[in-house]
Amino acid sequence: MTKIYRYCFNNGETAIIDFLYQQNITCEKTEIMTTFELSESNIHFHSVYEYLLRHNIEPISIEVSFSRKEIEEAEWLSVRSTWRLGYPQPQHDMQYRNTTYDSSDFCEECGNGLVQRDNFIFKKEPNWGTRNFFMTNWVHDELFISEKAVSILQDSGVSGFFYNDVLNPSRRIMGKVKQIYIKNYLSKGLHYNSIKKEILCPKCNSKKFILSPGFIEYDKKVFSNVEFDILKTKEKFGEITCISLIIITQKLYKPLCEHKLDRGLVFTPIKLI
Repeated sequence: MTKIYRYCFNNGETAIIDFLYQQNITCEKTEIMTTFELSESNIHFHSVYEYLLRHNIEPISIEVSFSRKEIEEAEWLSVRSTWRLGYPQPQHDMQYRNTTYDSSDFCEECGNGLVQRDNFIFKKEPNWGTRNFFMTNWVHDELFISEKAVSILQDSGVSGFFYNDVLNPSRRIMGKVKQIYIKNYLSKGLHYNSIKKEILCPKCNSKKFILSPGFIEYDKKVFSNVEFDILKTKEKFGEITCISLIIITQKLYKPLCEHKLDRGLVFTPIKLI
């Protein structure tokens, strides 16, 4: 296992961005923010880490990179994309919360309670290049997928989701991207070994968790009758965000790797106890 530090800061920090490029560190820039990941295995790790501390920039998360063997030996994996593309529309004042989602039970204090009721809207089609999955800014528990990946997964026999259309601002269907709409949720079973911090919302009394870096440990009983290859957790995670984890089986993981669809995807093994 290797720890990976994820950073996010305002695009106005041009001196820091220039420094990172001098250290051959690739950044992802959106309209507002710059994000990048720094691995402990990077030869510039210590100098970059100390430089950022001097400029009062701390990692927003610390994650772990696992070996291929550790990933392939796990029956279940969590998955996310490091590619964050665009913003859900309407973007102003985050009005997408009231259009894409039913926000009648939304808690402004912790972010819990949104339920998707309509299609996602983006400004423009993604330029996929060699990537096939992305997550959008502000929404960190939805995966969006390319036409190529759709055609491959349709023949793989995986279950537990359907492909949802993505729209442009004129509400016309985009032809090059779909949302993976996950239909099912895993029963609560997160083990205390994996909980770094528990956050109780003072307004709605719901709980969120911060995970400890490493394997994600779950009670094996909650997986005993699961018949799907992709689910979301009922537990919510994040200090600022409020998200579910996306969990997949090896049956879904294997075609992603075999067909080289996994660029930008990060997998964390689930340890059943």
